[in-house]
Amino acid sequence: MGEVTHTAIAKQMIIQQALTILADNVNDLENKLSDERSKIPILPEIMKEQEAADYLKCSKPHLQNERNRGKITYLKCGRLIRYRIDDLDKYLEKIRVPAWNNRSAIEEKKQPAHWR
Repeated sequence: MGEVTHTAIAKQMIIQQALTILADNVNDLENKLSDERSKIPILPEIMKEQEAADYLKCSKPHLQNERNRGKITYLKCGRLIRYRIDDLDKYLEKIRVPAWNNRSAIEEKKQPAHWR
């Protein structure tokens, strides 16, 4: 009986070590998977016209006018018009007016002479 007990304890210890190694491997795989997931680009959200106007804090007709003037990139699927957040952010950057004290000398030269 003493021999069976030692054998059972030895088996239990081996199983415990194997479970510990397995748990470590699972944790390593979870960390690697998490790292890989962070590398996957998130697709930009696509908005309907009113959602895009709300995002830009402008009216829907103003958004349509800017689109028709070629100032805002959009997606068209049949009759449906959609906007990507990335494109709306680019539009916002294009229309951004920097403060006068932060403008470069090149921008200041573009001003009419009577403004200087």
